[in-house]
Amino acid sequence: MLALKRLFFKSLMSTKKPQTIDSIRELSNTAFLDFEHLGDYIWKSMRLIDHERKIELEKLQAYYPNDLEMQNIRWKRESQKLDSTFPFLIAQGNFLNATAMFEIYVLLLVKSVETESLRQLKDIKGQGVTRALNFLKANSVLYANMQNWEQVSIAITFRNCIVHASGSLAYFRNGSQIKNIVENKRFLSPDILKWRQELGSDVNEVFLGIHPILGERLVITNSYSHWITFVLRGFFSGLCLNVLEKIDK
Repeated sequence: MLALKRLFFKSLMSTKKPQTIDSIRELSNTAFLDFEHLGDYIWKSMRLIDHERKIELEKLQAYYPNDLEMQNIRWKRESQKLDSTFPFLIAQGNFLNATAMFEIYVLLLVKSVETESLRQLKDIKGQGVTRALNFLKANSVLYANMQNWEQVSIAITFRNCIVHASGSLAYFRNGSQIKNIVENKRFLSPDILKWRQELGSDVNEVFLGIHPILGERLVITNSYSHWITFVLRGFFSGLCLNVLEKIDK
């Protein structure tokens, strides 16, 4: 295995294809901007709720003038959506967009490296982004030693739970793992968690809610979606830099 890894990088050094290096640099720069724009959208996306709240309040008088009882009935229904359903769906959608962007960019990085490698992605075990990362690991890119890997790995686990079980711990095979992560606040990096605890602020960016049918359920807030977007951006930039450094050796 070690001999294969050495042959891989020897191949990179001997060919020195400028297009491989240039494509990785371009990929890194494009991803940086895409994550930047996504992060800005996530930050502003909750304004939709403020806009809709104003509209719905205006509708009360328009639909039921001088009928306080009907106004209260309608507002009970609409406010529940504005205060609970909409924030939940917006935050979750934003989070899934961030993890999907990370996954496709890691795959594109693998495709750039694959043209120079003695190994192919199809020969690597795993699925999705895990398989792509395993390919990089097989070629001496030790991503697990990089800063914030634990938080990236946790985000991938959260993503799988949401996609495959709608966040339900009971219907996700690693539900107990997620419960442990959330209860111990491991979704935040140790330095951020320590800083928050020293400030005495609540750490509730991710929590476990209760669904009437699904039971205990993973809940992602928009502040977590925003934070993890920039963590994923930094981690991907680090992956690209790691590969480039090995090519240049």
